[in-house]
Amino acid sequence: MKIKVLDFEQVAVCYKPYVDAVTALEDKGTKLREELTSMQTEAMSLMVPEEGAPELDDTQKAENQQKFQRIQQEAMLKDKSFKMEADEEQRRIVMMSYDGISAIVKKHVESNDEVDVVFNRSEIVYYKPEADLTQTVIKESGDYTDVRLKDFKA
Repeated sequence: MKIKVLDFEQVAVCYKPYVDAVTALEDKGTKLREELTSMQTEAMSLMVPEEGAPELDDTQKAENQQKFQRIQQEAMLKDKSFKMEADEEQRRIVMMSYDGISAIVKKHVESNDEVDVVFNRSEIVYYKPEADLTQTVIKESGDYTDVRLKDFKA
């Protein structure tokens, strides 16, 4: 029986669908942070009058206080909503990547009579370097990014 190992995490960070999905999620997070910063600036401008601005009467101060609270509440809801959405998206990305990488490994094993079993490298105490399929699977997938691949070459 021929056993091989695979560094699943290394393959994942080189797997283009994973990298693209994570990058898109990071971009969405960046846009939200920019939006929240803008909302914070707007809220603070309601509470701290500009220098030289006329004094606000009590009605205007109360209106500004209500606007401030609405903006603050909206910002908290957006942040909470994004965190929940990001958690769900991360789970989806992991499952999509696992399925895609597993299909690549299966294809490799089915076309290679010498391989009977493939284990994830993180669960192995010791193995000979020639038993490692990681680079082979990454290159055979044809769907990897060279950008992160260079960080993992042995």
